[in-house]
Amino acid sequence: MQEDIKRFLHVPFQELKRRFSLSRKKKRETRKMRVEPVALWLCVFVLLIHCINGHTFVQRPPVIKLGIYYNMSNPDISFDGVQLYAGAQAAVKELNDLQTVPGVTFELEYIPAATVSASNATSSVFAIVASDWYSSASLAQADAGFPVVGPRSLGDNVGVDSSYHMLSVRQPLSSESLMVLHNALNSEQTRSTAFVMVTRPFMNSSTFVSALASLSLPAPLEIALGSSPLDAASVLSQWSSGDPNNGNFVPTCGVFFTTQPDTSGILEAMYADLRFNMSQMRFYVVGPAAEGVWNSSSAGTAPFTRLRFVTSFSDPASGVNPLSQRYQSALSAWFADADMSALPADMTSRPLIRAPTYAGLEGYVGVRLVGETLSLMGLLNQTLFLEAVYRRRYLFLNDAMLGPFSDGCLIDSDISIPCSCNVGMRTAQLAMFSPTTGRAQHLPYDSYYDPNSVKLTEPVEECYLQLANLKFPLPFALWYDTLQVAMKAMSYHYNTDINHAGFASATYMPAIMQQRVNESLMAFEDRLYATRRPIAIIGDQFRTVHHHIANLYVSPTTEYIDADLQPATETSRYTWVMKPYLSELVHAVALHVADYYAARQPPVIFVGSDNAVGYRVAVQSLHTVQFAVEDGDATNVRHCCDVAAAECCG
Repeated sequence: MQEDIKRFLHVPFQELKRRFSLSRKKKRETRKMRVEPVALWLCVFVLLIHCINGHTFVQRPPVIKLGIYYNMSNPDISFDGVQLYAGAQAAVKELNDLQTVPGVTFELEYIPAATVSASNATSSVFAIVASDWYSSASLAQADAGFPVVGPRSLGDNVGVDSSYHMLSVRQPLSSESLMVLHNALNSEQTRSTAFVMVTRPFMNSSTFVSALASLSLPAPLEIALGSSPLDAASVLSQWSSGDPNNGNFVPTCGVFFTTQPDTSGILEAMYADLRFNMSQMRFYVVGPAAEGVWNSSSAGTAPFTRLRFVTSFSDPASGVNPLSQRYQSALSAWFADADMSALPADMTSRPLIRAPTYAGLEGYVGVRLVGETLSLMGLLNQTLFLEAVYRRRYLFLNDAMLGPFSDGCLIDSDISIPCSCNVGMRTAQLAMFSPTTGRAQHLPYDSYYDPNSVKLTEPVEECYLQLANLKFPLPFALWYDTLQVAMKAMSYHYNTDINHAGFASATYMPAIMQQRVNESLMAFEDRLYATRRPIAIIGDQFRTVHHHIANLYVSPTTEYIDADLQPATETSRYTWVMKPYLSELVHAVALHVADYYAARQPPVIFVGSDNAVGYRVAVQSLHTVQFAVEDGDATNVRHCCDVAAAECCG
């Protein structure tokens, strides 16, 4: 030890400094060699974690493939399938052209539901963006993390607890049923409370039936087709026999919870059946019954002119709606660029309409919902996509709002939305079938009628149309033509106030209901009450009524004097005479004249009348105020201007 100290003390200072510097350099190199492997392994670990947490797809894939799962082998629904495909392809092209999701290219694949199972379909694409009424049920059983957007579903599927991955873009069938009822009860062109309901087992009509019961209206006459082929003659026989639970009166309104061929066959047969006056009837189709082209072999589109359906979408051919205009541009761009010879064979089995269609707009909205949501995200996979939809609650496509999408109850929030909701479009509105092409089209609703009867939009915090959104009908039956404009204006104004519990409608009844040959007034009143159920009648159709209806009797001719009082009856209180008698008008004039001349010289009074009864009534009234009436040429004349001596035209 002492020797070591001596050697150290004899080492020069510069040598010590050199050795110390070498020692520090070696230590730094050693630390660097130890740190670099640690950083490398940390990066590898993070990448592994990302890969483990990711779904089937990588976090930012260069290509996202979407699918249409549709059974094109079913002729009842294949026409709409072709139009859905075109609308979806238009949206895919638009997403790619605009680079809505930077660095990602979208593709669309048609998956034939007739040959490919739902489990295999979901393994090949990022999401399904359209599916038919019957195949959607199998998709509902798919992996809860696989997005199914825009399904046409026979079940409501509005609760995300059981169908979290099913994102509907249209209102459920229960909403369609309620919109049908709202229009049928309140439309001035329908005004019906008696219904025939034609059903198939796969369609749920319970919402419609329960809604009628809640409004204290008669239950519909159900004609159940079962699983048998359609027998139109049997259906019409049951229909024309009337409803045994409603006085055997024939319902004037039909609602079809069935297929398009069923409805088409029944209405075509009815059009040729003299037992039915279809010009005074109304028909509605729900769900899959609204598919396809309506053109009969015997009468063209004529049997379907009074047929209506419900849609959640705006007019696809609109020139003012921003979403429709965007769809039109995208569709035109796709048609200009697409190679029609490369279309899947199934998509050439039915005509591809180059004009905007409701089905095409539906497919377009489904794809854009996916694309616009992904454009707001960083990492992209199926699980994160569903989480993003429900986390954002609402999504705007141009000026159309989708949502609320909700998967849980809000706590201590300043807004109220349902705990479970997976429905996009929030509107239910009426549409029709073109009398020239037979295809679905916008219903041009004249401003002469109340627009509130053909369109309902639920409040922003609600999910889908419910019975609570319907108002109690307040229908007025008019037989007084000159009152139409005033009554319509008052009812429209009343209906604009959302706080009113009722919905007023004024209908000119001769346009939709006529008294039959040899039908008594009492029988006509019974039929009116059973099939239309007004709360008030205005006009001269019924001098008295025996149902609980306020009958505001307006005489079409001059009545000179009130009839003698008659003993009160059980029903006489229902009728109010709304037109004053001539005796009352003349007496009011006589009292005014007497008051005016109370402090003056009594006047010379001439009375002109076109008949003796009117003259006598006026003279008697003037005598009550002690005024004499001048006799002579001024009496019993057709117009006072014919008597110069009266000077009543000056």
